[in-house]
Amino acid sequence: LPAQQQEQDDLDNVLRAAERGRQLVQRILAFSRQREIVRVPTSLDRVVREALDLLRASMPSTIEIRSHLEGATPQVLADDTQMHQVVMNLAINAAQAMTTGGVLRVELSSFHADAAWAAKHPGMHEGWCARLSVVDTGVGMSPEVKQRIFEPFYTTKPAGRGTGLGLSVTLGIVQALEGTIEVTSAPGQGTRVDVW
Repeated sequence: LPAQQQEQDDLDNVLRAAERGRQLVQRILAFSRQREIVRVPTSLDRVVREALDLLRASMPSTIEIRSHLEGATPQVLADDTQMHQVVMNLAINAAQAMTTGGVLRVELSSFHADAAWAAKHPGMHEGWCARLSVVDTGVGMSPEVKQRIFEPFYTTKPAGRGTGLGLSVTLGIVQALEGTIEVTSAPGQGTRVDVW
């Protein structure tokens, strides 16, 4: 029986490694694929709610998910699937920064970009837009780490715990949809990611 258990454990390890490989290939393809994005009027409220339902089912019980979604947030021209991926990537990344538990806040609100704000955010214009914020109470980041988080394959996670593609894919999606992303973080003070 112990030999059979060892064989089963070995097979389980092979299956887990194959699954990680499959996920890595999918992320590499998603990151490198130069496909035309189908942009349609999208209610981010609906997309975020769907993502939160999935997250609540998969997050550890040590992480409390709080959401505040304004019902009157402007629709955006976006791809539903890609926006869902943005929410999931940001939330999963935030959860992984809270190794001993914490609070994950996901907020969706209307934001009026004035001339001064637009001038500080290249490619953005004055007017109303939607703002998605993902805030965690995790370990936070040093300025050196924060400077590199969008680099493909850069990760602070141990081997086998991340590919370093989640945030670079997220940035690519946001930029392709003519949006912008901003990260506020400090060691021991958590992280806030805003997407306009």
